[in-house]
Amino acid sequence: MAHPVAEADEKSPFGRLTAEEFYARHGVVNSSSTFVNPRGLRIFTQRWVPAGVDAPLLGAIAVVHGFTGELSRVIMAYVYEIK
Repeated sequence: MAHPVAEADEKSPFGRLTAEEFYARHGVVNSSSTFVNPRGLRIFTQRWVPAGVDAPLLGAIAVVHGFTGELSRVIMAYVYEIK
């Protein structure tokens, strides 16, 4: 299977697939949510975790992007101990 970035095109980081099809194809579960910070600003969050992995979480890597960034280019990795 090609690297996921090879599927991107000028219109979508997912290429011809929907986001759901893309994540399922690569064994990833994606979710997003929002919360309101103490200053009243709504903050958008998104996470990706391996699908079907039932192992304890060892750590997390968080990437915070700037105002001109977009989440389709950001990777957040959750590290699991796989037995």
